[in-house]
Amino acid sequence: MTPREHELLQGMVNCFHVCHANFEDTVGMVGSTRGIAPEEVKEILSRLREADVEHSEDALNLIDKYSVQLNMTENVQATFLRSIHEFDKYLMARLERGKQFEGS
Repeated sequence: MTPREHELLQGMVNCFHVCHANFEDTVGMVGSTRGIAPEEVKEILSRLREADVEHSEDALNLIDKYSVQLNMTENVQATFLRSIHEFDKYLMARLERGKQFEGS
């Protein structure tokens, strides 16, 4: 990810958290503050998403390959389920913290 892409992505996150605008409005605001057309913002975001998907697929293929070779498939699946549960608890805690800040 280039510094420009990173800054754009961070801008999208910040804008959404402050404004709570829908995707199209957030794209418009972030693009206009950076002098980028909304179509270009969407193109950059799409490219970043495609790169993420590709990296995810690579990681999942490696996990699949080595969990079978090492006869650890059930352990890997159980760890995955636990990690999803923990990630869900983390996200819910962040949501609750955000609600507390909004109320003050």
